[in-house]
Amino acid sequence: MRIDKLNNQKKILIIDDSPDNLHILSQTLTKQGYRVACAKNVSTAIRALHNCLPDLILLDIRMPDINGYDLCKQLKADPRTREIPVIFLSVLDEVFDKVRAFKVGGVDYISKPFQLEELLARINNQLALQTAKAQIHQLNAQLEEKVRQRTRELEAANQQLKKEIGDRQRAEMLAKESQERLSCIFNSLQEVIWSAEAKTLKLYYLNPAAQKLYGRSVTEFLNNPNLWLEVVYSDDRALVESSVTSLLSFGTIELEYRIVRSDGEVRWVSDRRSVFYDSKGLPIRIDGIIDDITERKLLEQKLIHDALHDSLTALPNRTLFLEWVEMAITRAQKHKNYSFAVLFIDIDRFEIINDTLGHSIGDLLLIAIAALLKGCLRSNDTVAHLGGDRFTIILDEIQDLTDATLIAARIQTKLKSPFHLNGHLVVSSASISIITCSGEYKSSSELLRDADLAMCRAKHEGKHEGKVIFGDKFIL
Repeated sequence: MRIDKLNNQKKILIIDDSPDNLHILSQTLTKQGYRVACAKNVSTAIRALHNCLPDLILLDIRMPDINGYDLCKQLKADPRTREIPVIFLSVLDEVFDKVRAFKVGGVDYISKPFQLEELLARINNQLALQTAKAQIHQLNAQLEEKVRQRTRELEAANQQLKKEIGDRQRAEMLAKESQERLSCIFNSLQEVIWSAEAKTLKLYYLNPAAQKLYGRSVTEFLNNPNLWLEVVYSDDRALVESSVTSLLSFGTIELEYRIVRSDGEVRWVSDRRSVFYDSKGLPIRIDGIIDDITERKLLEQKLIHDALHDSLTALPNRTLFLEWVEMAITRAQKHKNYSFAVLFIDIDRFEIINDTLGHSIGDLLLIAIAALLKGCLRSNDTVAHLGGDRFTIILDEIQDLTDATLIAARIQTKLKSPFHLNGHLVVSSASISIITCSGEYKSSSELLRDADLAMCRAKHEGKHEGKVIFGDKFIL
């Protein structure tokens, strides 16, 4: 299994009273390049945490001195260990146990006996999400520093203005000069600076940066008091409208919402507002700073997308696939007339192709098969890449097995045509197992278990010649 080089430095603490489990997990994770620490009881685990904080904790629920739930509560109550993700490992497989694990702060739950490949995939995904969170936190810190810097510049300008106004002999001249100087500062800023009457929100001032951000002139905003709300993206308009009441109640507020430029482009903005009061405590003016944060939002979306998608095929990865399966299972349990099917597709002899033609051709083959699978689906179906030579397809809202078998047959027919890959003519086939669900499955792990069993039969009975199997008989 391919592990990102960044994970080689990650530290994992395993807390389990079973020496066999500790040995297997420690040996497996060490081979994957992780730094592993083991603890057979809570006291040993606490000492290990004091010595070195891990990046992730694998925690058994049944412990001799304290159960895993209570230990997780202690970890989440401690500021030093609060952000460390905890994955529970347990033979308990009831929904109640899983819900309790998530309520005390667990990020994932793996039932024993577990599949090492699944365990490694979930560990990698949690560490990837932690990395993404750290990057987003860093971006927010940079943005806050930028805002503080701009605020310091404005405060310095205001101090200078107050000082000049205080000079009575040159009061009028210096006031005019200071106003011009302040306007130059505001006009040079990339952020939109605005000031409005507190009750009517009629604009007193708006700097030229509004033209660049909104694609509309300052005059348009001054002539149309409602334009500031009209340019807000329709889905965010209610949030912005309700913020006025909150602003008058709390004095300051910060919003993030979308606006629509005059050319139709949608941009994300950060809007910080403050209320100023008269001597009687009544609000008289609202000042605000609006900053374009579209690039930050796009980066956040990209980080989330990358954490949930395969980098080679651009298809959803195992984590996102399991989320979809869980949602489909929940829907099937709530609606008796709803059924779905999952196709597990294993490319036959893929290792031979990799060994004979090279990994670059193998990668091209996976990309080509991903495109082929997408072309075989209905509009409401989805395909995912679990890794290696394994793909999955979720068929949503099927009427009966015919829907699944027709798509499986369509895939097998398409695979009969050779692939032209960088000068090589590659012929491939696939073994397909089909699992249907109308509410009988309780979790994605149960469905994956049956799919693996069916795939083993398809591989064994089909002798790697591209067979499709469901239940206890061949479909094709």
